[in-house]
Amino acid sequence: ICHHSKIGNYNFFAVAASTAGDVTVGNSCFIASNSIIRNSIVVKDRTLVGAGAYLDKDTLEDSIFVPARGLFLKYGIDSCYNANEKNTNVSDGGGIEQL
Repeated sequence: ICHHSKIGNYNFFAVAASTAGDVTVGNSCFIASNSIIRNSIVVKDRTLVGAGAYLDKDTLEDSIFVPARGLFLKYGIDSCYNANEKNTNVSDGGGIEQL
């Protein structure tokens, strides 16, 4: 955790999770092993950042970032978006399908 970072309450940082400067982490977040959060990123409340993730964009509240696919999932909304491409949807079965 670097300079000027702001960390909220009830967060968990796993081994080897790292943040660059001026990062803001909300409340009740889980930052998994070997994840990297770049400069000036905001990780909003109740976000799960998966193992090996590389965050270079702000996250949404109540979201899960899956690093292998670069996907953000949002609870309670039947859609998600790809950090690199905006062409994904959550299927009715709760999984992720490419369009």
